[in-house]
Amino acid sequence: MQTTKILQLTKTYHHGLKVLTIPAVVLLFLPNVFADSLISQAIPAIYLPQGHVIDALSGNGYNPSTLATLTTINSVNPAALVDLKRGFGLSYQYDTKINPAWFADFKHRRIFNAIPQSAGLTVTLRNLHLGLAMDQVYNSELDYGELIGTMVWGNDQGYIETYTFHPKKIESVYRYSFAAAYSLNRSKTLAIGFQYNQNHLNFSQYIGFEVIESESSDSLIRKRIIITQKTNTGNISVGIRYCTTNGVFSRILIGLYYESIVRFRHSFTYESEKLVLTGDIPDKLHAGVYLEMPIKLYFSGNLTYVFWKNTHSSFRNQPELTVNLGFPVRKKLTLSGGAFYTHYHRTDFSDNWNNKFKAVYLILGGIFRMNDLSVEFTCADSHLFSGEYRKQTLVKMGIGYSF
Repeated sequence: MQTTKILQLTKTYHHGLKVLTIPAVVLLFLPNVFADSLISQAIPAIYLPQGHVIDALSGNGYNPSTLATLTTINSVNPAALVDLKRGFGLSYQYDTKINPAWFADFKHRRIFNAIPQSAGLTVTLRNLHLGLAMDQVYNSELDYGELIGTMVWGNDQGYIETYTFHPKKIESVYRYSFAAAYSLNRSKTLAIGFQYNQNHLNFSQYIGFEVIESESSDSLIRKRIIITQKTNTGNISVGIRYCTTNGVFSRILIGLYYESIVRFRHSFTYESEKLVLTGDIPDKLHAGVYLEMPIKLYFSGNLTYVFWKNTHSSFRNQPELTVNLGFPVRKKLTLSGGAFYTHYHRTDFSDNWNNKFKAVYLILGGIFRMNDLSVEFTCADSHLFSGEYRKQTLVKMGIGYSF
């Protein structure tokens, strides 16, 4: 696959013809960055796999099908809310930069770290459990690096200017949710849950400079080219969870839930051109099990199937697998360890490229409980067994209070 190309962009202005020649790296999925009129009709968004946040990380590890904490209210099986009392939770997450994260040494980093990864509130009305929450499901800055442009002024003066510019794409999706879970009996043997999500996409792309003549026709003026758009759309999650015991295990949880696709389609006009911002977060099916011993030692496993094909014909559906083991160190402290596997695939990539997107995160975490207060810490690292484009470290801290 050819990934480099020398571009010559032309645009006519009132005072003559300007020719901009840019040595640039052109990506298959970035037709909107460089084109004859700088922008094409469709602007793809939220396709970078590293931008999809592992939002259900907690001190228990990662098992969105069966377990919920006050810091993961709307990123897990809504039926699992029956485990939570009335309370409030808040978490922050930090991810290290990935360089390279895409073709040609393009970089990825998480942005808006001052904004919580999650925040939520739960209330209980007998067998009915309700939750209001927000969290980040996509967060990325794609950095294309510095590019060099040469501007030829089309008149007798023959003015030539060479300059560098630094294009970036910044995207985030915040999810605001209302969740309800109902336990069919007091022992919470069987619970069902429903969740409605309102997803807000914030998109900003800095392309470079549009160079025009000054009114005096003796100099050039640089005008920054920035596209900024916002849009929103809804989706739902539905789930069921079963709880039982036997002679070996003090508690067995089996959970299953489905998240519908998030599909953004936003039309707008830029410099008299009609454009469409498009982006999809795939629908997912989660299934998991949680096994707790009488000594409070527990094992959990989760399988997620991601329906990428519903977002783009060249994407492959993929499974994601997680295993966790937890054990109490003291009465108030529980530690956990595990691993999370994911592998992003495309049919228009070679196996060599696809393997660069494989990720295996090794996860260590813990929860410290003191009366009605809980403090969580989680670290997930993918440097050891992952492909070149997925090596990073995630650190998440959260606090919950029941009242």
